[in-house]
Amino acid sequence: MRLKIKCLSSGWLLIAAMAISSACREAELGPVRTLKDGLEIVENGNGIYPEKGEPRTLSLREEFRIDLEDGSLAEAGLTDVDTLDVDSHGRIYLFRRQAISGNIVFKFDERGRLLGSFCAIGQGPGEVQSPRFMRMTPGDEIPVINMGNRAVVFFDTEGKVIRKTALPAVFLPLPRGIIPLATGDYLVSYFRVKPETLEFSEFGVGVFSADFTKRLELRIYPVPGENDLRTPFYDFPLVAASDKAIFIASMAPKRDIEVYDLGGRLIRKILADYPAVKVPSEFREEFLSPIPRDHPLWKNLVFPGTFPPFKSLFTDDLGRLYAAGYAKDPRTGANVCDVFSPSGVRILRTAMGYQTLQHLHPLDAVIKNGRLYCVREKPGGFLEVLVFSLQWTVD
Repeated sequence: MRLKIKCLSSGWLLIAAMAISSACREAELGPVRTLKDGLEIVENGNGIYPEKGEPRTLSLREEFRIDLEDGSLAEAGLTDVDTLDVDSHGRIYLFRRQAISGNIVFKFDERGRLLGSFCAIGQGPGEVQSPRFMRMTPGDEIPVINMGNRAVVFFDTEGKVIRKTALPAVFLPLPRGIIPLATGDYLVSYFRVKPETLEFSEFGVGVFSADFTKRLELRIYPVPGENDLRTPFYDFPLVAASDKAIFIASMAPKRDIEVYDLGGRLIRKILADYPAVKVPSEFREEFLSPIPRDHPLWKNLVFPGTFPPFKSLFTDDLGRLYAAGYAKDPRTGANVCDVFSPSGVRILRTAMGYQTLQHLHPLDAVIKNGRLYCVREKPGGFLEVLVFSLQWTVD
C-alpha cells in the first residue's frame, strides 16, 4: 500500500512538473511573431511573457493627491479637470474642463502645491476662447487650441506666450485629439468635414506638420448618424504616442493595436486576448440618462453582453504602451491595464488609472519621470489627481 501511494504521488508530481515545464517553455518562447507583406504581427494570445531588460513586476506607492474638493483650489478657480500633463522637472499642469471665464491652466510643483494659473478665457493678448488642450511638447511648451480664432497658442512653463500657429479653416480636432510628436509634427484625431455642406463625414487620425497644413491620414472611421447608431461601442479611435511610435486602437470590439513609426508607416500589429467583462445592467441607464426619453437612441441602441477590450491607451517615457480595459481591480478600484514592451510583447498585467464607465473621453492618466499621474472621480462626484511612484522589478 505504501508503495502504491508513493508511486501515485510520484505520478502526480511528474504531471505537475511537466505542466510547469510546459508553461515555462511557452513563456520562454514568447509571443508568436509573423511577417505578412512587410508588416510584423505579434500574437500575444492570453500570455504574459518575460523580455530581456523589461520588468517582471510593478508596484505603485501613492505619494500625494490634489483634491479638487479642497476649498482653496475652488477659490483659486480650479473646480474641474479636463486633462493634465507634467513637465521635465515634475511640475504638474491641470487644465480646466468647459471653462467660460477665468484662467484655465493651473500649475503645481512636484509635490502638488499650487504655484499659480494662467491662460484666461477672453479675447485679449494671451487669452483664448472655446479652448481645447494638447499634450506638452518635448521642449516643455504648453499648447492650447483657441477655437475662437482658430489658432494654437504656445505658453512657456511660466505662462508667457511664446508663439502662435494658425489652424486651417476647416480643422476640427477631437477633444484631447492632438499629441505633439518628437519629430515636431503632431498626431491628430479629428472630424473630416464635407467642404460643400460642412457636415461631419468621418473620424480621421493623421500626422500633421508643425504648421498643421500637411497631413498623412493613417486611419478613417465612419461617423454613425443618430438613425445608424446601433451600439454605444462604435469604431471611435483611441490613440497614444511615445518618442518613437504611434499607437491606434478602437473603442469597438477589436483586439488589435496598430503601431506606426513617427513618419506614419504601419510597422506592427499587436494582437492580444482579454478577459471578458460583463456590461452591468445599470450601464444602459447611466449611458442614456443625459438623452431625452423620446430620442430614437433609447430604442435603437443595443447593449452587448461584454465590453470591448480597450478603454484608453497611454505610454511612458521608456516607450511602453499601457492598454487600460474595463475590468476593475477590486482592492484599489483602478482599471486592469496590460503593459506592452516597445517590441509589442505583453510583459505585465496590472491595475492603474481610473476610467469611469460613462465617459466617452476617459479620465486622464500620464506616466512621466517614474511617476503615474491620474484623475479619479470620488464618490461624491468631485475629482482628484493621484500621484504614484512606480516601483519596477527586473529579473
